[in-house]
Amino acid sequence: MNRWLKPAETPPWQRPDVDALVHALNGLQGMSWMQRPQVVRTWVAAALQVQGGGLLEPGAADALRLSSLLLDSPMPPDLGRQYAEIDPD
Repeated sequence: MNRWLKPAETPPWQRPDVDALVHALNGLQGMSWMQRPQVVRTWVAAALQVQGGGLLEPGAADALRLSSLLLDSPMPPDLGRQYAEIDPD
């Protein structure tokens, strides 16, 4: 968050708790179908910017992919490039 806020404005880090995470995901699932892909694309773009472009680290990519699946949102192309698609035929 230091990239967006001055050091004095940055809130102290707090350990996330599972209940808060589930509450946040439920709030995201309450968003319209048109808004969800934009949220996931924004997360992927921010992760790529922090990492300096290219491919995301496997753990970060998996977390974003899981978030996309939990939100029933299509995977953004920047994230999809990291995963092989197998033709079912």
